[in-house]
Amino acid sequence: MNIPADLYVIDTSVVVKWFVQEADSDQAEKLRKQYQAGAMVLVAPDLMPVELANALYFSRQFTADEVSRIVKQVKVDLLIETTTPGLIEAAIRWMFRFHTAIYDLIFLALAQELQAKSITADAQFLKRLADGQTPDVTGLVQSLNTF
Repeated sequence: MNIPADLYVIDTSVVVKWFVQEADSDQAEKLRKQYQAGAMVLVAPDLMPVELANALYFSRQFTADEVSRIVKQVKVDLLIETTTPGLIEAAIRWMFRFHTAIYDLIFLALAQELQAKSITADAQFLKRLADGQTPDVTGLVQSLNTF
């Protein structure tokens, strides 16, 4: 795969902000507009649409039909990558190192595999990474509010 320099792995915490108004939603929308204008490539693991549906449900702002429509559209709009056994293995190792959910780490593992940065709005996840950061994760993740 030819990897463009402007490739980013986008995590669910950012995509949710496209549909649910919350802190940093304006920054998430700015990122989305840059992507739609072709200024960058956004990719996510195939886990993201599942997490998105869950987050939209728990926001209590959408009907089942609306969640289905949003998830289908996001799957068309973004480049979705298959979660491979290699990604799962990397995420398992990081799960034990950073003591955080494997779901979040799949995005980080994809960023490493694609030699890209992951963009997240999850401050707790960023803190856990910062507490145990080592060279293999330095530079792999960026906070949405600094993008």
